[in-house]
Amino acid sequence: MLRDWNCATTWRLATSLILQRGIVGEYKADAECKKKGPPPAASAVPGEVVIFVHQLGLFGRLHRLFY
Repeated sequence: MLRDWNCATTWRLATSLILQRGIVGEYKADAECKKKGPPPAASAVPGEVVIFVHQLGLFGRLHRLFY
């Protein structure tokens, strides 16, 4: 958990919506996420949830662990 940084906004959704349509998370405006560029293109597939994350480097993990 400490190795990844969430780059998607948080939603509360019904399970039935995910099963019927699928969900692709919205890319949030975050300084950590902007460093990596735009997210890859993804389309909604029934039964799937796509969440954008990127792996933190050593110093990012240490900072997140202690702060």
